Amino acid sequence: MAYLELFRQVRAFVFDVDGVFTNNEVLVTEEGTLVRTMHIRDGYAIKAAVRAGYPIAIITGGKSEGVKKRFADLGV
Repeated sequence: MAYLELFRQVRAFVFDVDGVFTNNEVLVTEEGTLVRTMHIRDGYAIKAAVRAGYPIAIITGGKSEGVKKRFADLGV
């Protein structure tokens, strides 16, 4: 079966955050706040998948309010 045909079978997406949407770096502020960076193109792809009707799940061991807000803003 061709790869394109396999992609047509995809019904949902499940992603981890660290190392998938981030570059595996964490910035630490002087106050001790941990800050991650995410690529804007990943956000564009997530938003396009949401618009296309795909269910998306995000799993992470962290409890970052910034990560929750980022994905909520993208429609997840």
